[in-house]
Amino acid sequence: MSDNNNFMFKDLESQEFLIPERLRSWWKNYLTNHKARYEFTIQNFISDSQSAILEIGSIPCHLLYMLKQLGHQVKAVDLAPERLSEFIEKNGLDVKKVDIEQEQLPFQDNSFDLILFAEVLEHLRINPLFCLKEIYRVLKPNGKIILSTPNISILNKINFIRGLGYQGNPVEEFSKLEKIGHMGHIRLYEKNEIELMLTHNGFGQFQSCYFGGYPKGLLAQLLKPVYGQKLKSKIFISASK
Repeated sequence: MSDNNNFMFKDLESQEFLIPERLRSWWKNYLTNHKARYEFTIQNFISDSQSAILEIGSIPCHLLYMLKQLGHQVKAVDLAPERLSEFIEKNGLDVKKVDIEQEQLPFQDNSFDLILFAEVLEHLRINPLFCLKEIYRVLKPNGKIILSTPNISILNKINFIRGLGYQGNPVEEFSKLEKIGHMGHIRLYEKNEIELMLTHNGFGQFQSCYFGGYPKGLLAQLLKPVYGQKLKSKIFISASK
């Protein structure tokens, strides 16, 4: 972890008092669990040439805060930004309230160099195609979408055949809508399914990589020599307009 990123993480942690009490534990745990993903995103997908960035589904606003601290021109949309209104206002973050599955993004065509669509797709329960169409619209020509989502590995598939689910506890996932203000995981997608949806909406030039930890257990160790990084917990996909 770079010294600069470590400083920003400590600064974020010091601002937990700005988070409503009912969300504070979730906000802190999310920061702890996603620090590595934030740093990976910044190091591998963000450059100074991308002068206009949009983050879709910004809450808990960790990455948005970090990008602003690094000097990027970044805007965001979220289903219910009022959940973190004090944190957003104190840090001067630009977050607009938008239901991305049913409302158009409040930006003109060809507005952004880069759109971050991280850990959002799996939460959408109405129409992800509408959202992807809007993302394509507001991207500049040759602009990029960076999408990350949980990875469905061969181990997940084997466990499913064995009668073990991998989509999450449905009671917990649906309960999150009331507890934290947005739905939990509704559906996980295969890499080819994600690329199919992106292609349907005009995107091309796909690149992908895997990130995160390896699963534990004997079966995972047996599969690792064959499948390698494809066993990791997350997949990143970039595509261009």
